[in-house]
Amino acid sequence: MSSQVQAPLPPPLTALRPAPHGPTPSPAPVLVGCSHGTDDADGRAAIAAILAGVRRRRPGLDVREAFVDVQQPEVADVVAGAVGATTGAVVVPLLLSAGFHTHVDVARAVAATPGAVASGTLGPDPRIVAVLVDRLHEAGARPGDAVVLAAAGSSDARAS
Repeated sequence: MSSQVQAPLPPPLTALRPAPHGPTPSPAPVLVGCSHGTDDADGRAAIAAILAGVRRRRPGLDVREAFVDVQQPEVADVVAGAVGATTGAVVVPLLLSAGFHTHVDVARAVAATPGAVASGTLGPDPRIVAVLVDRLHEAGARPGDAVVLAAAGSSDARAS
């Protein structure tokens, strides 16, 4: 993402002086963590904990929460507000696959807002499988045990 600041040119002598501490870095874009949304308190706490972890690892980074369904604020509103106040926004869909909400809701939010982009979803990714295997071992699963994984489906064939 390009972030150029348009400012008047300084007088010629000022341009020849070195900056006291080097060039001023551009402010980082806002990170918008976008989840589906839920009415479940534990689900809401899980997403809040993920974003709190990002804030701890990147102090000073503006991290905002948004949703594609069930909860507010909607991703399009958060993205528009973030770009209006900063140099840009990066939407990170906190979703396990790229289905309808990624290809429609998130895509529309960034397309409607110059300076906004979206990353890919969290999965599918082998690191998620590794975490799943770790959790199964922690829960006492043994080789040969039956495991049932369930997820919400998508009407979007690209999610398969």
